Amino acid sequence: LDEAHQSLLGAVEALLTTVANVHNMQRDRLEAMEADIKHNLVCNDQARAQMQVRLQESAHAAQGLFAKLLERVTAPIQMATARVQQSMEQQQQEQQQVDESTTNANEEYT
Repeated sequence: LDEAHQSLLGAVEALLTTVANVHNMQRDRLEAMEADIKHNLVCNDQARAQMQVRLQESAHAAQGLFAKLLERVTAPIQMATARVQQSMEQQQQEQQQVDESTTNANEEYT
């Protein structure tokens, strides 16, 4: 009976050692995976921050380019508008002169 008890204790000890070893290996593996995940999170956060800065720089550059393009597009339109306005003013002046001449001629006739 003592031998069976000792044999059983040995088997239980071996089983507990095996379970403890498996548990320790799994824990070590999970801790390594956790460290990798934390490292990847830090790297991703740094990359995201750099991409955000680059995106803001690109947006600022794009706004500047758009402003220059808008200036180039609107400059001829503004010049054309000014010429049309001058032409209209000149036509109004000529029409006033014609009206005054007509009025003067009518007054002389009467």
